[in-house]
Amino acid sequence: MKTNAVRVLDNLGIAYELRDYDVNPDDLAAETVAAKMDCRQNKCLKRWWFEAIVQAFC
Repeated sequence: MKTNAVRVLDNLGIAYELRDYDVNPDDLAAETVAAKMDCRQNKCLKRWWFEAIVQAFC
């Protein structure tokens, strides 16, 4: 599914990678998501903030 954040990245020509992971509604911490995605926490958090900002203003 394309989110507004993904559409913005496409329009700007910015490379990205979408990843799926199992969501636990009781634990949505960035550290948990980073561990599930095998991703450095600061990199994942930056992605999350970018997407949240884009969705809020687009």
